[in-house]
Amino acid sequence: MIHRNLSPSNRHLPASLAGGLCVALAVALLLLVAGPILGALRSFRLSQTAMLDDSPTAIRAYVSALDERNEPVFYLDGMTVTASLGEHELALNNLRSFEASDEGVAYIFLVDISRSLSVNEFSLIQAALENWMASLRERDRAAVLAFGDESRLVVDFTNDAELLRESVSALGPTDNSTVFFEALQNGFELARRRDPDLPGRRALIVLTDGRDEGSGWSLEDVLATLKEDPTPIYAIGLSRLRDPQERQQFLQLLRRLATNSGGAFFEGSTDNLTASYAAIREAVHNVWVLDFVCPECNRDGESYRLQLNLSDGERVLSDGLKLRLLPPAAAPATGGELAPGAGIGEESPAADSPQRAGSTTDSVPDGDSSNGWGWLWWGLPLAAAAAGGWLVWNRKHSKPIAPTIGLDSPPEIGPVESESYTTPTGVVTSRPPRPIKLRVVRLVVVRGKQPGRSYNITLLEKALIGSRSTCDCVLIDEPGTSPEQFQLYQMDGHVFIKNLSNENPTLVDGLPTEPQQRLQSESLVGTREFIVRIIFGEGRATARG
Repeated sequence: MIHRNLSPSNRHLPASLAGGLCVALAVALLLLVAGPILGALRSFRLSQTAMLDDSPTAIRAYVSALDERNEPVFYLDGMTVTASLGEHELALNNLRSFEASDEGVAYIFLVDISRSLSVNEFSLIQAALENWMASLRERDRAAVLAFGDESRLVVDFTNDAELLRESVSALGPTDNSTVFFEALQNGFELARRRDPDLPGRRALIVLTDGRDEGSGWSLEDVLATLKEDPTPIYAIGLSRLRDPQERQQFLQLLRRLATNSGGAFFEGSTDNLTASYAAIREAVHNVWVLDFVCPECNRDGESYRLQLNLSDGERVLSDGLKLRLLPPAAAPATGGELAPGAGIGEESPAADSPQRAGSTTDSVPDGDSSNGWGWLWWGLPLAAAAAGGWLVWNRKHSKPIAPTIGLDSPPEIGPVESESYTTPTGVVTSRPPRPIKLRVVRLVVVRGKQPGRSYNITLLEKALIGSRSTCDCVLIDEPGTSPEQFQLYQMDGHVFIKNLSNENPTLVDGLPTEPQQRLQSESLVGTREFIVRIIFGEGRATARG
């Protein structure tokens, strides 16, 4: 699609303007010569994509365009813009700079509170963040996540600058480890929020050395999330690691994450932190907002690649990101509840409805009385006799229920309609266990002494995993594992996990195990030191629980 071209048309000018024309031609010639050097479009990147909930077919893309000096380009006039989503071509509906869009930004600040930062460095970070938060615009929102030994939400999305500043000032470098990958995953989850008052533009802001310690997530997990649901990461790399090779390795990893996400990476030092944060803020704002329409796109919840091409007639620049076509966010219910039995498209019964009140209609069946009321002469006495007989029987056979206060056992209230069942693992259910599938379960070491090692077990009813030799799956010579670490068991066709260690609690995808937690294939299970990826094979029904 060709964007509006604002090139002037050729016109004849009066002779009295000849001098002005010469000056104009000289300026134009200068721009033609200097343009490729000072402002030619060199590259562009898709920073973020989103579906707009106020339109079933509207797609928004945030694009950063850079010139030969790696500076933002503030014009795109005369460019050809084409885009596709999966197999569908998109039509450009609007193009404007971010500042002209009058949008806000939903910032997610990830604050490293590990001892990898000195007290002085952390105070400089606090000062820079507090200055940023003090200048938030009315439409902006911000949330604060702190990560060290664990990742936790300090402040949810708000535009209360004072609350945000107080939350940051209360933090400090206190923790011994850095669950960086877990913090990123939590940040991505926040970025997927669809609250009505949240801006569409999202940005994760983080300053760290790029090293992850003790997280339940791996780098591959973070990259997989970025591939399917990318959120731009704007990272400042600041490291105190003594080994130059190790320091460079983690900073390059941080650069890789920021680049793959559609964000940007900045080298940090203690004497330019304020400038680094200012550069991030400019990078977040220095984007173009492109709105497309796709009437044929189906918001089916699947991810498709949004491919964007930008051409100036000689060169074609291209970039793409995955976009998940989420259904529009559900609006809050405003009406009352349907009456019992009322279906969609049906009127709920109303007491003042003539049809419901027994008015005469043409559809009344023939009876003893032409007005349809003849059945009352014999129906009412019969109903009264039946009701009286039931009351007499009930008084003779029912037992009074005594008050329960002070009783050692609850009163007898009659037979139980449903039977309780207990599986061999001690789980009580209210329905008969379904046939159990014989599953082959593979445990692949992600973190430990032997990364890549695979353990295979056959899971019927339950399996015990730990370092003890009597376990169904013996974890050999791995740190941070208890003699009996956790148990896998099947119930109602699903696989569940139960933590068995108080000393080294079992984590599932970086979070503590719930009392009765269902596992998904590819889940990450383990401790702070040892993690396995659990993969389910195909099962076949072989027995009953």
